[in-house]
Amino acid sequence: MKRTKILRIKINGISVINLSYLPNNKSYILTIPKMSPPNGSLLESHLSFHTINNRITNKITNAGNIETKFDSIKNDAKNKGYHVTDKDIDLLGGMILNENNLNNTLVHWGYFSYNFLHDDYLQKTIGKTKTKDSEFIKGVIDLKTSINLPAIYVAFYISNNLNVDPEELVHDVAKMPIHKKFFITDKQGSHTYIFSILVKFADKYMVKR
Repeated sequence: MKRTKILRIKINGISVINLSYLPNNKSYILTIPKMSPPNGSLLESHLSFHTINNRITNKITNAGNIETKFDSIKNDAKNKGYHVTDKDIDLLGGMILNENNLNNTLVHWGYFSYNFLHDDYLQKTIGKTKTKDSEFIKGVIDLKTSINLPAIYVAFYISNNLNVDPEELVHDVAKMPIHKKFFITDKQGSHTYIFSILVKFADKYMVKR
């Protein structure tokens, strides 16, 4: 599917998150490489934001291991009330974002947490990408963890035709101290979308946004 590659985020030189725009269905998408840990399991997923109706999704498109196949995982997810199709599991069930909120605040889209205590493990876990850094129109953000702060949390927020500087709104949404902030703007027709990316480093793995 044709896509406009907007931004790549690397952590310690490893490509982990790509932001793209899909013109055919007017959607933004956050993708991560296929996760294939040495234990034989795998995970493929992505987040999307559909600009036509402000719907966001968090889809698992493949998962499992030697003993558990994706069909079994989909059945379990369906029994737990998640939205499941033949192709994927949507953990958000097609959540619709409020237009007024998008115009006035930073609306949470999704987050990623990694622990880079062992870089060699993640090098083996995260799939290689064939896309060149030069293909991303907004460039590459390369984040660096440290021995003392090996864990990293990256949160994404969406705004549309925001009427204030997004940096002024960070304190309204950040639930922890923020070490780095990035604001990526992309214009589609009469809409100017801003993707606010908030980064936190820590000494241990985090799950709270």
